[in-house]
Amino acid sequence: MNIRIKNRRNLEFDLADLEVLIKDYIEENGAILYLIEVRMLSQIWILKKRYKDFDKLHKRLVNDMEFRAADNLPELPAKRMFYNKDIEFLKERQKLLNKYLRFVILIYEAIDSPILQRWMEIDTRFNPNYDYEPIDIEKDQLARSRSSCSSLFLEMDKYMKTRFKYVLRN
Repeated sequence: MNIRIKNRRNLEFDLADLEVLIKDYIEENGAILYLIEVRMLSQIWILKKRYKDFDKLHKRLVNDMEFRAADNLPELPAKRMFYNKDIEFLKERQKLLNKYLRFVILIYEAIDSPILQRWMEIDTRFNPNYDYEPIDIEKDQLARSRSSCSSLFLEMDKYMKTRFKYVLRN
């Protein structure tokens, strides 16, 4: 099932080609920034967003979407005033924000919204007409890589057999 989405530049993309994942978090100027990897086909870009940015996005989506669609939006993880830079708290929040983003992009009214597309920078960074440079692999390079892989496999196999004999003896 292909779900085609059109952005404000009238470029279409398939929802199945979109992947969003919070890879990590960093502290910058006293604030925690989440590093969000956005993938469209083979194009990748990294966003830096604070929790405050997620909160603004959520509020704008709720106000912009129709009542029923807004009801389907997941809850954001709770805001914490104190000890919000605790490592365990940040890891848990990262996990919950990941779930939030994955769920939000599955709601058609949300991903179709220019608010979410701008937030993820799909409207400015994604180029469906991007020309990829071809990679030229010579036949002898391919043959060498295959032979080195097979020799590596044989070496590993020999090592495992020796290791297995050693374990059986002891």
